[in-house]
Amino acid sequence: MSNGLDKILEDIRLEAEKSAGDIVAKAQREADRIVETARKESEASRNKVRQEVDAAAQDAQVRSKSSAALAVRQKILAARQELIGEVLDKALEKARTLPDEEYFALLSGMAVKAAHTGKGRMVLSEKDMKRLPAGFEASLQKALPAGCTLTVDADPERAGQIRDGFLLIYDGIEENCSFEAVLASRQEAVQDRIREIIFS
Repeated sequence: MSNGLDKILEDIRLEAEKSAGDIVAKAQREADRIVETARKESEASRNKVRQEVDAAAQDAQVRSKSSAALAVRQKILAARQELIGEVLDKALEKARTLPDEEYFALLSGMAVKAAHTGKGRMVLSEKDMKRLPAGFEASLQKALPAGCTLTVDADPERAGQIRDGFLLIYDGIEENCSFEAVLASRQEAVQDRIREIIFS
């Protein structure tokens, strides 16, 4: 799955960089505005307080700068998190709209990595069963490690649980291998990878 995600993330890298520039520029403008406002407020406060007690003015300046710096950091962090969320959404949509050949090649690679020893079932959504390429199950079986067997089926009760990807079922035990579930299980690693691509 890691290779599949890396490919998807690489495919959207250029588009992500474009939107990253806009979002970071917006955050930077907002940060500049906060800094400028904080500077003006600090200057006005400093002039007023200086007339009363010079020491109090210096203390106010330090507090104002610290608050402004914290606000800037929070704005930039929020903008980065927003961008990472957008990239994840685009990655999911990209995976879901791959041409059939690429989509089922991705599913096959995921199944090979997730398969267990013994006989299992690979449950696809009703939509995916309708567009299943001829010979998919046979080619999947050849790719599976020795001792692993998967039959592909559209279990009406379970197929509705997933939008994409598949469920693996062994002796009644289900493993959710939908794109959303896989990304959720590896969210931290995926987000770190996105940060490397966009912000490095």
